[in-house]
Amino acid sequence: MLLKREMKGFALAPLPAVLPFTLLFGIILLDQPDHSASVINAWMELVLASYGASLSVGVPVHLIHRQLRRRSLRSYLLTTTVMVLVAALGFELFRLLVLTSPEANPFGFKLATRAGLAATFVVEALALTGSWIFWRTAIDAPAERATGIGAALNR
Repeated sequence: MLLKREMKGFALAPLPAVLPFTLLFGIILLDQPDHSASVINAWMELVLASYGASLSVGVPVHLIHRQLRRRSLRSYLLTTTVMVLVAALGFELFRLLVLTSPEANPFGFKLATRAGLAATFVVEALALTGSWIFWRTAIDAPAERATGIGAALNR
């Protein structure tokens, strides 16, 4: 059973992805109020996708650490990095195994391009920021916060 602070951590972890896009969609709404329904719909899909991705990576990472009784920030960040890279590799393998026509993938997006690598790095940065927020909220005890980030990395 998840503790209250763990649920709070899972609620806060996707915010690095959600907040900048909320600002962006707000700017779009100011510019094009006639299309507000479609913009709000796209924003809601983004929020749902952000929480889904955060939970699909975050819950296994947390359960692995809970089982192994590891609490260090370093182990959370390392496991998150591995999970994101495995997910990116899985998406690329799926793309290679399933033949897609130009109609199904009109932009030809692949992870083996500069744009694909840049997207992977952006997703990795968002995932690591979300992992840090979760760790800070759910794992790091308030009494241990006075020791600093250096001690947190080595716990």
